[in-house]
Amino acid sequence: MKAGIIVITLLLTAAFSTNAQLTQEKILYDALDKKTDSANCDHYSIFKYDDTTKVSGTEMKYSKDNILLSDVHYSNIEHHKRFGKAIYYFADGSLHASMNYNENGFNGELTSYYKSGQLLRRDSFADDKFITGRCFTAEGKDTTHFDYEIMPQFPGGEDKLLRYIMKNLHYPHEAAENGIMGRVYVTFNVTKTGEIENVKTIRNIGGGCDEEAIRVVKNMPAWSPGYQDGVPVKVQFVLPINFSLR
Repeated sequence: MKAGIIVITLLLTAAFSTNAQLTQEKILYDALDKKTDSANCDHYSIFKYDDTTKVSGTEMKYSKDNILLSDVHYSNIEHHKRFGKAIYYFADGSLHASMNYNENGFNGELTSYYKSGQLLRRDSFADDKFITGRCFTAEGKDTTHFDYEIMPQFPGGEDKLLRYIMKNLHYPHEAAENGIMGRVYVTFNVTKTGEIENVKTIRNIGGGCDEEAIRVVKNMPAWSPGYQDGVPVKVQFVLPINFSLR
């Protein structure tokens, strides 16, 4: 039996306190962004949660050498919804970019820099709509403006992604027999070359649906990679896949 699929929320490549006390935790990751131990640590994050529900908060990401790489606030960490101030740094700790988000959309001024410290761009946004902007060469001269962020894309776009899932996703026998329905959330990375890696679920419904969702995502063809300031970057996505009996 085929699944009825409702997919089409792609959220950009992730805990919280009462009024009396701030909650925070440190998590170690390997090179594939999987949780690990100190022996295999490539980088780590310190999460400072807004409250004990562990929904919103700030993630401060560090290299294994304790160099701050980013300082980002999220309205929903699990679904990677950025909200408020976000600051990113080069591997040596120098400032790379500073911006503001409103539910993952740019809002306000966005500035980025070369490693030398020279201004690369100054853009202005309102509710994720580009208003005006300028880009500069490493020597500080005006140059052709280009988008700060280009998201990875499934071959052919979101419509083709939906068709791919509808064609390849099969309703697990156990789930069908037991009337299990619901939405599985799958998170994965699109690498700098467009490959899919680190596929896992962050919300499960059981009955074999979680494993089936992972299988289909792992078998996706390579995407076109994402770019940030003209440089290819790894991007993390959350893809909800709905299982519905017809």
